[in-house]
Amino acid sequence: MAEDLRDIVEGTYKKPPLIDPFPTDGSLPIIKTGEEKEAEIKAWKMKNVKSLYAIRNSCGDDTYQFIKSATTAKEAWDTLLEKLNPGRNQSSDGRDERILVQAYPTRTIQHDAIPELAKEEGRTGGHDESSGNDIRETFVKSVKSGDWDNAIKLLRKHPELGSARISDDKIQGGGTAFHYALWNFRSRVRIIKQLVESMTKEDLEIQDNLGLTALFLLITFCQDRVDVAKSMVEKNDKLLSILPANTIGNRTTPLVVEAQRLSNGERMARYLYSVTPHDTLHVSDAAQLIYLGLHLHRFDIVWDLIQRYPQLGMAKDYNGDFSLITLVSNRSAFLSGCRLNF
Repeated sequence: MAEDLRDIVEGTYKKPPLIDPFPTDGSLPIIKTGEEKEAEIKAWKMKNVKSLYAIRNSCGDDTYQFIKSATTAKEAWDTLLEKLNPGRNQSSDGRDERILVQAYPTRTIQHDAIPELAKEEGRTGGHDESSGNDIRETFVKSVKSGDWDNAIKLLRKHPELGSARISDDKIQGGGTAFHYALWNFRSRVRIIKQLVESMTKEDLEIQDNLGLTALFLLITFCQDRVDVAKSMVEKNDKLLSILPANTIGNRTTPLVVEAQRLSNGERMARYLYSVTPHDTLHVSDAAQLIYLGLHLHRFDIVWDLIQRYPQLGMAKDYNGDFSLITLVSNRSAFLSGCRLNF
């Protein structure tokens, strides 16, 4: 069904003419019988009807009015593109870089305001430089040796240790003690929670040598620790906007998209979606969330986005595919459990 729809709306499969044009390259024309021509036209009509039905069936009441008089799927598709995606701002790789709520302002629902964060207590000072170096060396040694009880004790007494960089050949990106704990998969949840409690909100923003925050590593390695992610975001909601750059095109990907693509990231993605302001998402990001949700059978985020922004059906995901095509070709998205068939 998806292939039929794509061929029709992109114009690669056109209605056969009643009379084939005479070849311009000097070759002999292919003579077809009346029955063969009739079969070609009938096949095109069937694809057109199926595709037009799929488009109409995927439209809400407000968008259906634009295409109710369309007689071909391509006409309906082109009309929707014109009405719903005027002045598209695409990057060189085809992504729609418009901000979601600016591109599709209808039906948006404001997220609940994030509670004002409590002010952090000041950093502890008052010790001389030599003493500070000794404390730092002891802290780093405790972290590397896995003596987390002593490391946490030092961190609580000397909050400035939260920004200490810890280099180790075993850890890819270096970073803070929190990064170190997350790279070390054997670190206990209790330690991770205590690090969140003990570090200042500014130190939680620190990126390692790979440009990754501790929150990104938590999402990558500990997808089930939604409670820890919640504690981090409640302490510093700026973490949601500190994104790692992709290796291709220096492009950033929202954390909710990163979580949604992981096999065990459903709960984490659902939480991040609930706290991610939609004015930080691009149209292509939302389309990618729809693609991933349909592909992994996670429909809650998909339906919320489609209900808020019906125009997303005409948006392209990171792969350049239209959300509407992904939707109508996914049997699990329909109550009957079947694709649209005729």
